[in-house]
Amino acid sequence: MRALAYGGASRAGRALWQPGNVVKARLTQRGEGAPIRVSGELLYGCAARILDMPLALAMMQSVCVLADATLPEGEPCPAFFGATLKLLSFIGYSRMWRNRLACPIILNGSWRCWMCWALGWI
Repeated sequence: MRALAYGGASRAGRALWQPGNVVKARLTQRGEGAPIRVSGELLYGCAARILDMPLALAMMQSVCVLADATLPEGEPCPAFFGATLKLLSFIGYSRMWRNRLACPIILNGSWRCWMCWALGWI
């Protein structure tokens, strides 16, 4: 599904649509042929918490790129969303919690298993 975020490229709106942010989005359409408009509310900002941690920032970026490149557009994947939300929240915690919780989720493959299940490969 494609939508247009008015003001998304502005200085104030740009921060909302960054990779790693969990956003509550609202879609509206005025008429049958009109473009779909999206507005959002920030629920959790992962990237803002880890700007000074290069490894955590790389982990968050790779999770977002993999999800964007592989998941089918417009199909709901609630279990995968829950696993990704859990992973992003653990990455955004302190260094101790990230090393104890987020790294094992990525390294032991549980997040990748959720992604493969969402794609129908398992």
